[in-house]
Amino acid sequence: MSGSFRILAPSPSQLEDLAALSCEAGALAWSRAALERELESPHASGLVAEAEGRLVGFLCARVLPPEAEILNLVVSPPWRRRGVARRLLGEFLESAAKEGVERVFLEVAEDNEPAKNLYRSLNFLEHGRRAGYYGPGRDALVLCRILVARGEPSRYNSRSLIISTERGAWPHVQGR
Repeated sequence: MSGSFRILAPSPSQLEDLAALSCEAGALAWSRAALERELESPHASGLVAEAEGRLVGFLCARVLPPEAEILNLVVSPPWRRRGVARRLLGEFLESAAKEGVERVFLEVAEDNEPAKNLYRSLNFLEHGRRAGYYGPGRDALVLCRILVARGEPSRYNSRSLIISTERGAWPHVQGR
């Protein structure tokens, strides 16, 4: 297995492979029908990572500027810790900023340390918590990344956005 992969837009012909990858990765599996519905939405955004002729990762999001939400980020287990998720996220964040997105949200299981470390390294901040989101006793942290396109003034200023680290290990976004 080489270390190279490429990032592409998903195609309808990949829906079965996307659903299979979702199951293989141990994620909250999305069916082919759920993926198809989501990717056909007028606000859908998606990217796939491909290596050696097969899918090794994907990102599915909803974009409604000035906000976007990452709905699913999946990487095949043999391809984890090889930069696939970081690259999918990086390309999505860059594209979202160009579309006028100022804030990107996502949920991550509170006990998913590798994912939390990745998001923390990409400047996502804790915005809230959803109790039981992943089942009884498995909370989700709601994370937010503030994007400001180069050269563009942000609508946020020191009075509307406060970043505090007093709530624990995660910096926390308060206000709007």
